[in-house]
Amino acid sequence: MDTVQFSFAVLLIPVISALIGWGTNWLAIKMTFQPLDYVGWRPIGWQGIIPAKAEKMAGKTVDLLTAHLINVKELFSRIDHTTVTRQLQPTVMAMARPLIDSAMRQQMPIIWWMMPDMEKKRLYRQAEQQLPSAVKAVMDDMADDITTIFDIRTMVVEHIANDKRLMNRLFWECGHKEFRFIEVSGLYFGFMFGLVQMCIWMWMGQWWLLPLGGLLVGYLTNWIALKLIFRPLRPVHIGPWVLQGLFIKRQAEVSEEYGKVVAHDILSARNIFGHALRNGISDRLAEIIGLNVNRAIDQAVGLRQIVLSMAGAADDLNKVKVHVAAEMIVRLPDHAHLLFEHMDRALDLENTLRDRLRQLAPEQYEGTLRPAFQEEEMTLILVGAALGGVAGCIQALLM
Repeated sequence: MDTVQFSFAVLLIPVISALIGWGTNWLAIKMTFQPLDYVGWRPIGWQGIIPAKAEKMAGKTVDLLTAHLINVKELFSRIDHTTVTRQLQPTVMAMARPLIDSAMRQQMPIIWWMMPDMEKKRLYRQAEQQLPSAVKAVMDDMADDITTIFDIRTMVVEHIANDKRLMNRLFWECGHKEFRFIEVSGLYFGFMFGLVQMCIWMWMGQWWLLPLGGLLVGYLTNWIALKLIFRPLRPVHIGPWVLQGLFIKRQAEVSEEYGKVVAHDILSARNIFGHALRNGISDRLAEIIGLNVNRAIDQAVGLRQIVLSMAGAADDLNKVKVHVAAEMIVRLPDHAHLLFEHMDRALDLENTLRDRLRQLAPEQYEGTLRPAFQEEEMTLILVGAALGGVAGCIQALLM
């Protein structure tokens, strides 16, 4: 009876080893993504590797984007300024009359009160004609100075820092097959290591072999799985077989997912404008709007400037320009949603990222997923080893 029980227990060694390999790898994946916020009392506790390093990984994502995939100035040059002007023209024309009226009432009340209605209407019409052209001029100047106005690194890092789920999603969408492989491979590798462990146990029969074996299984299953995902970078031909890192082989497929997530969830027109609104319009953009609005008002006022100057109201007219420009800066962002569809279509980020990511060398391409592992790779491997050792101790007690 004892012999049968002993033999059955020995046969369980590879099975338990497979479960240890699967369990430690499964836990490693969970620890990569969860929890989103720190749980525990520092220094004893845990936060998912990706959420904990979200800002740093976002910085690496921007580095990959700007170094190999996109040029901000080239992207924004794709936007048709005439189309933007046409889409905003009804809004800007509707703004013109109340803006001029408000500015004149505040800065030049007596002159405005004395001005005939026909003259006021003429000024309204001329402002309505000039302000839309100011919008196009603003777009032209923005395109020339976009790298000063728009800081892509700050925008991406802040956006991801405010939504840690987004970085989780980016890595999961790109690497879900590799994460599944890590989980399942623990079962296979664990079983194979367990067979070796079983043979050694039958030969030596020492209890300490089981904790040691569990530790090695937990360590090696994680280590091997991580290596197989990214190595070798280049195809290696061994007879009829071709070996290459699993993630590297999926470059074309991953490029599709990467383009979708970055274009729609990170660098969409809505998010770009949202970042500008949260952080206030940059000084340079405010300056550009002010200069072009001033020019439009000068053209609308025309010869009246001479009369106003003679009446000693030149300073008041400058205040009118400042007032109108300031109101334009405040009000235009409320209508930015009218441009989102056109801008997303013009930027064509999804297709741009997909095509350019496909063309990257393997050494550059692995950077889309590698940061998710590099940050705490050894920690995950050692945690797997420790858990495997604990499982081995339990197995030794049962034996």
